[in-house]
Amino acid sequence: MKKKVVIGGDGRLNQIFLALWSSRNGLTEDSLKEVTIFSIEEPEAHLHPHQQRKLADYLNTSLNGQVLLTSHSPQIASEFSPNSIVRLLYNNGTTKAASNGCSTIIDEAFIDFGYRLSIIPAEAFFSDVVFLIEGASEELFYKTLSKQLDIDLDRLNISILMVDGIGFRTFINILNSLELQWILRTDNDIFKIPNKEEYRFAGIQRCIKYYKDFLEFNKHTEKLLLEHETNLQWSGTKQADKLNLDSANIIIKELEKYGFYISNKDLENDLFNSPLSSDIQKFFENSDNEDIIDKMQKRKATFFYKFLKENKESLSKLRDDAISKPLLKCKSIIRIIHDEAN
Repeated sequence: MKKKVVIGGDGRLNQIFLALWSSRNGLTEDSLKEVTIFSIEEPEAHLHPHQQRKLADYLNTSLNGQVLLTSHSPQIASEFSPNSIVRLLYNNGTTKAASNGCSTIIDEAFIDFGYRLSIIPAEAFFSDVVFLIEGASEELFYKTLSKQLDIDLDRLNISILMVDGIGFRTFINILNSLELQWILRTDNDIFKIPNKEEYRFAGIQRCIKYYKDFLEFNKHTEKLLLEHETNLQWSGTKQADKLNLDSANIIIKELEKYGFYISNKDLENDLFNSPLSSDIQKFFENSDNEDIIDKMQKRKATFFYKFLKENKESLSKLRDDAISKPLLKCKSIIRIIHDEAN
């Protein structure tokens, strides 16, 4: 069948039509004499990311009047100021707007970022659950692990976001302003207290602070913290006593109820002491155990990339390991959301 060759696809033609239509009707002039409201549905259709951003910029800066735009595109969302974005979500059989619509709460949360809304956090607007992790290696690991556990992150609408360190708070503020559910995993850091011969479970204390600042008061949890929180700090060497370790483990178990997952030590040590131990030893042939962990940590990005590339099928061994708990929790939350929707 013969067909004429056209310049540009449907998306580009839609862009041209919108520009011509608005120009013809004087909608880009400052002399509008009546209230004008534009309602535009999913303008990203048939456009590649660069053109999505250009179209968003045009809609954001060139049209006078009120623009109401619906979108599923992170590229579109990232071009608008946070206080002009409304996240719609399902709630008890109805649709509601997070933070009651266009809100300074959302804007203030993003201002704390210290930089413009990027494409990665923008993805969170369209998620149902967000799993926060510390770094790029953890992100690579958990995305690979999810596939081996048959947890389809995209189908379930789960995002894994890296906070690039231990700065979870800003991300939590943003996710809360969007009324998004989240969980996190952090290292069980032990830090020395400056100018003192004392140490503390910094990773656990970090999560306790998030619990107190962001979650509702729970009588049982508060009683448990009252009994054990003081034991998270001790004098002497970095090695904690049995009393300190017992209290730490009790609190770690309690915090998991709220979606705070704290490693036994860190991801590298936890993996080496997991069912993957023999695979890791084989990967680092002719190295002793301490040497292996040291190499895993010093060449973290390289190790995870190469190891996961060669041994990704082995990750299924972690199905019942504590390392997999955050992913399984995300899946459980999604199941609850879907049950409530039905």
